[in-house]
Amino acid sequence: MHEPSLYQVQADALIRQLERDRDRRCHKLERETADWVRQHLREARTQALRRFHKAAELERERYGRAIATAEAALWAEARNRHQQHLSAMVQAVIGRLPAALEGRWQMPTQRRQWLAAALAEAERRLGPGAWQARIAPLPDQESLPPSIGDAHIAWRADPELRAGLIIDKQGARLDASIAGLLADTSMLESHILTLLGEVRGGGTTDV
Repeated sequence: MHEPSLYQVQADALIRQLERDRDRRCHKLERETADWVRQHLREARTQALRRFHKAAELERERYGRAIATAEAALWAEARNRHQQHLSAMVQAVIGRLPAALEGRWQMPTQRRQWLAAALAEAERRLGPGAWQARIAPLPDQESLPPSIGDAHIAWRADPELRAGLIIDKQGARLDASIAGLLADTSMLESHILTLLGEVRGGGTTDV
């Protein structure tokens, strides 16, 4: 066998050195690559978590708005139904009032109270003078006052009146008949709503 030449020995040593350098560089590159991958994976996970939390927050806000909108719509519908129910109750009460008032007029005590209240209001609003009064027919034995204060009253039975009376004085009028008492629908509805509230709250009232 031939002894390796000096050049061969030097070449082999250089090659081995290059191989060692290559291996070191490869290991270093592998470590750096692994570190880079781990770092970027952490960043990617962090960003993904941020995006997830942001998306979850936006979704919660969206559902919150949807729920608030639905609740507002339900409350509006409930208020609307409540108003419709109240309106129906008010109209039902108003529908019963003519018969209820006529029934009161047929009761002597209630009729006298009605008549006294109407005359007192007429005295306040119409003042003294000559009054022309039309009144729903009364029992024959019941008398009517010819005057109140300084006002003189000319009475006339009016069969067209189911209950109550109407007093005229020189163009001014007090209508205490059923139609007159029920003429102011806004005030009447407000009064009925107040009475309904008192009844629901535990109080009682007469119609």
